[in-house]
Amino acid sequence: MTLTIKMVREWVTSNDLYSSYFDVATYVAQGKDIFVPSQNKYPHVHVGKDFIVWSKSPTNHTDLIRGSMVYKQNIGSAMGMTTDFGMNQMLRYMNSQA
Repeated sequence: MTLTIKMVREWVTSNDLYSSYFDVATYVAQGKDIFVPSQNKYPHVHVGKDFIVWSKSPTNHTDLIRGSMVYKQNIGSAMGMTTDFGMNQMLRYMNSQA
């Protein structure tokens, strides 16, 4: 099985761990981008419609998934750069599925 953006989006929105980050039901219903832990906090993971990036700063982004291309090495690198529990769980899930 190949990791997809849809898989990550479904995993995050079905996981109670992320309910403190955002209103899961609203994001699912409106198809909004997901930011873990927050759009205004760096680093964060940004899940868009056709990409997932690791945002280290407002101008420093690393692709984790872009379209159908999965960057497993980048996922592994991002795992070692965060202490946020929720973000680590998300990155571990992505790494295990990649």
